[in-house]
Amino acid sequence: MNDWKTAVEQPAKPATSEDCPTLEESIGFAPRRRPWYPQLVVVDDHSPDSGEIVRIRRDSLSIGRLGCDLSFPAEALMSANHAKISLQETVPNHWDWVLEDNSSSNGVFVRLPEFQLRPGNEFLLGGTKVRVHGDTQLIRKSEDPRPFWSAYIDDSENIRSTSELEACSYLFSQEPVVVPLQGKRLHLGRHAEAAKAFSVDPFVEPSHAAIQKLGAHVWKLVDQNSLNGVWLRVRRAVLSQSTSFILGEQRFRFEFIDRT
Repeated sequence: MNDWKTAVEQPAKPATSEDCPTLEESIGFAPRRRPWYPQLVVVDDHSPDSGEIVRIRRDSLSIGRLGCDLSFPAEALMSANHAKISLQETVPNHWDWVLEDNSSSNGVFVRLPEFQLRPGNEFLLGGTKVRVHGDTQLIRKSEDPRPFWSAYIDDSENIRSTSELEACSYLFSQEPVVVPLQGKRLHLGRHAEAAKAFSVDPFVEPSHAAIQKLGAHVWKLVDQNSLNGVWLRVRRAVLSQSTSFILGEQRFRFEFIDRT
């Protein structure tokens, strides 16, 4: 009897790399024709960056105290409709996620390692809000390249023409303290030249930040690797990977998941 088998019964040959050419490297599937959808971390109290994760699956997300997509009824320093995150075409055929202040009372603050300061700017150190004073007429004539944010500038009569900082109460009860902007460099903190302005604030470090003079009524503030950071008040900011911002007393972190 002949020892034969049909084609179906023939044992299959083991596949080799020559038989099945593949890509040298493979990555997980990701969208190519639509924008990436991010997530927002509502940072837990006493935590540097972990918290509740909110997936953003729509083109906009409103944040506030009442009646928003993300509401915080107990946040006394947060306006009813405080801010929004939305998908916008910032340049032709390029879409970005943008954070905008909805004319809130206490503002939107983005954490930055360093930034330029101009008269009318506001920033946070710990639980203290600081306002910059100086000649606002000078800043209108100069250009300030901002890579992704549009800083809040108050040009009302509340801004004095003298070069100084005004540390105001934000979380703690304290009379406003004026710090003259003198010399080429100034340190801010509980043990620095401006110690009086932050003496009751436990969230401010002994040497929290430094200010360097760049020109007439223009300074640069640099965070000194502080735990609680420095936060600039903005009207609008293009959000990138791991951008932190604060509304009222609630901190957030915006991020994309493994965007490679």
